[in-house]
Amino acid sequence: MIVCWSIWRARNKLKFSNTPVKIDSILSEVKAIGFLWYSNRSKCRDLECGEWCSFVNT
Repeated sequence: MIVCWSIWRARNKLKFSNTPVKIDSILSEVKAIGFLWYSNRSKCRDLECGEWCSFVNT
């Protein structure tokens, strides 16, 4: 859901504000929102944001 929402927001920025969005910024947004969602919904409190966002897709 987060990925779809982030892509939709990027599409709206391009369509309505004529502002192109880079894929890196979409991925950063997905990671940040995903961490916030997970950390607030999960009982696991050990995870740090740096660990979560350091994932690199190669």
